[in-house]
Formats: sequence, structure tokens, C-alpha cells
Amino acid sequence: MKTWKKQMAVIVTIMIFAMSLAGCGAPKTEEPAQEPSAPEAAETPAEAPKESKTDGFTIGMNFGYPDSEFFQMVELGLKKAFDAKGWDYIVTYGNNEKITENATTLLAQEVDAIVDFGCNAEIGSAMVKMAEEKSVPVICIDVMYEGAYFFGADNVQAGEKLGDEMVEWIQENWDGQLDSIFVTYGSSDSEAVMNRTEKPVEKLKEAFGLTDEDVFWYDCAITQQEGIRQAVGDYLSAHSDQKHIAHVSNTEANVTTAMAAADTSQRGADMCHGTHSESGWTFEHFATTEEGSDTYVGCVAYDPANYGGYVADMLQTLFDGGELGTETLMKHEVITRKNYETYLEAYNAAKEELSK
Repeated sequence: MKTWKKQMAVIVTIMIFAMSLAGCGAPKTEEPAQEPSAPEAAETPAEAPKESKTDGFTIGMNFGYPDSEFFQMVELGLKKAFDAKGWDYIVTYGNNEKITENATTLLAQEVDAIVDFGCNAEIGSAMVKMAEEKSVPVICIDVMYEGAYFFGADNVQAGEKLGDEMVEWIQENWDGQLDSIFVTYGSSDSEAVMNRTEKPVEKLKEAFGLTDEDVFWYDCAITQQEGIRQAVGDYLSAHSDQKHIAHVSNTEANVTTAMAAADTSQRGADMCHGTHSESGWTFEHFATTEEGSDTYVGCVAYDPANYGGYVADMLQTLFDGGELGTETLMKHEVITRKNYETYLEAYNAAKEELSK
């Protein structure tokens, strides 16, 4: 198996020798970036290695849910970032047990690093041990694997940003009045991910003088969307006197369901909504809904197409022999009616590339 340290030493020696003879060499020609296409199933076998563009590194990548637009955009961003670095890559798809199976394939092809977006902490940690035996570093995305380098959301910052935005919206649109808070979350969420809902609740309670008794937590991990629809309807019926209810959600899908339930109860104007992880729905909603009748505060941006830049920088640090912390966290902003067009441009560009 090649080792990147030896490669770097050889590359430096060759560069010095070449410069002493000719001053500079002819530039290398890179192949154009190959855009990803959504695989048909989550257990697609590994792609064959592309023709080598450089004498650089080869990265193994695994994506657990390739039918998801979010995962597709992450894959797109990683490929573009690695192409820009002149690195080769091999791609596999699969979650759960496929994480270790695909890692075996990648390690057999002597990759220099593995980037896994399989989202299973237990099996992912087992995969990291496999890679350690080959001295191959692993970067895990969004779910922490023991022994790996983590890249993902700054859940505390994301939660606090959403809370601040909801406080501001309530002050501007409801004259600073808030009666209660309705929260949709998942009991399967990790302690870190729970910050996405807990931090906004803390901000809202503090700003409007509410207590724990004014907060209703609904676990949607099992019941999913039908359960949310029923729970929202029941809550609004039980609190018919309340005209200012804040819905804090851990995912955008819960907002669409809660909005529909509130509208069915003819209480749409009584519930505002804030959430996480944007998709096309957020942009379409702001573009097609009049401001005066809209109770959608916004969605914390996770910008999946830009994951690649972060991860490529992390790998470059490792390949250069630098020190890399165990966690690298992204920065967040909230997509609102005021700024959504800025994010929409980047989203549409990524969607267009995915369609190629």
C-alpha cells in the first residue's frame, strides 16, 4: 500500500530536481470534473477507479443514502473539491453493514483516506478500526465515529441562531407576544443534535418569560408525519385561546406537515415555524407566499454542496503532516424571507449540476 508520506517526499525531490534543470515544468492537464448521478439503490457497488490525473492521492468515499438530495449535493461538492485538488476518488454507496463492506473494498484498492457519510456511529466506528490497521485516516460526516475525524454541523450555534431569528420574528410580527412552544424532535437524536431544538427553546423562554410548563415536546421518531399532523391538531384544539404559538422543529419536513395541520384547523396564523436543513421547499415557499400572511420564520442552512471545501481542507492538512483537531464544524446562518434569494442562487446551481 502506498503511503502518502513517501509520496510527498518523492514529489518534493522531483520538483527540486526539475526546477534546477528547467526552472519550471509544463503544466499538467486535468480531466474535467465528473458530475455525480443518483444511483438506483443504496447498495451500489464501488465505482471503478478513474484514470489517474496526477501522482497525488486517492480518496475513498461512501454515501449512505444516495437517493436523498442532501446526500447527492454533499457528493457533488466533495467530487468538485477533490477534482480541484487533483485527487482521484473511488465512490461506494450503502449504510449500516454496507459501511464496513464498502470500506473493505476501498482499503483493498489502497486509498489514502476514507470519507464516510453513512451515518451509523456503531458500524462506522468498527470501520475506523479497519482503516487504522492500514494507517488510513477516516473523516466521518455529520455522525461521530470513534477514532475518526468529524466534520459536520455546529449544533449549538445552529440552535442559537434559529432561536435568535425566531425571537426577532415574534417581536416584529406578533408585537413580542408568545403563549407557548410546540417542539417536534426525535428521541433517536443524539445529545449533540438535540441542541438544534433545545437552544431555540431556551432563547424563546428567556425572551418571553415562559417556563417549562409552556413547552410541549412531541417525539416524532416513531409516528413520523401522520403523528405530527394529529399532534398539532390536538394541541391547537386544546389551546384554542392561544394565538401565538412557536413551533420549533428539528427538520424541514415536520414544518410542512405542521403548517398543513394548522391550516386544516383554521389556525395557520396562530403558529410560527422555525427549523433546520434546507431543501427546495424553503425556497419555493418564500417565493410563492405573501409576506403578510406567512408564519414561516426560516430554516438553518447546512449548505451541503459546500461540505467538500471543508473536507478537502481537512484532508490536505493530514496529507501535509499537520495537526487536525478531532472536530471541524461548519458555520451556520438562517435562511429567511430577507435573504433566501442569495441561497437560492447557489442551490439552483447545485441542482443544475446534479441534473447533468
